[in-house]
Amino acid sequence: VNKNSSVAASDLEPAIVEIVSGDAGYVFRVGAREMTTLDGLTEVLRGFPNKLDGAFVRVDDGAPFEMAATAIQACKDADFAAVSYIPMD
Repeated sequence: VNKNSSVAASDLEPAIVEIVSGDAGYVFRVGAREMTTLDGLTEVLRGFPNKLDGAFVRVDDGAPFEMAATAIQACKDADFAAVSYIPMD
């Protein structure tokens, strides 16, 4: 039986928010996109179709705590079922 699948490869990619050092301080990075605000990050995260898979927040050791909290809040605001915090090595 040959069935057509409506799931694209990008639909299966997990939502990973990285907080990393950029040119002007720390930034939120999702894929190749970089943001500095809660609103900008939330908007990008709302575009992910797989909300039930949860989201991951990876944080650089030197990043401000407030940015980690903001990233977790953005994931919640974008309706992800769960959010996992992962420190970077």
